[in-house]
Amino acid sequence: MTVDGVLRIPLRVVEDERGWFCELRRDSALPKRMVQTNLSYSHPGVVRALHYHERGQDDLFVALRGTARVVVLDRATGETFCEDIGDGNPVAIYVPGHHAHGFEAL
Repeated sequence: MTVDGVLRIPLRVVEDERGWFCELRRDSALPKRMVQTNLSYSHPGVVRALHYHERGQDDLFVALRGTARVVVLDRATGETFCEDIGDGNPVAIYVPGHHAHGFEAL
């Protein structure tokens, strides 16, 4: 499952006796600079339906706690991408805004 422009970015979690630290975003590692950061919480089973951004706003999905299933649809080719991220799979998913995308809180 590949969709043009979607990036899977492994997150490095550094733990010690105090807890952990993780860098969530570094603009120099992304195809273009991001200008807005949002945080949402969804109860298990909630689906944030597929949508896209006409102005091309790109998204970076990260699950801080629990697990989320990220789904991306290339509207031009019909190709899809799907990955469960979060607990047990600490990655960020970069999605160009012209692709339809959404997630389910697992």
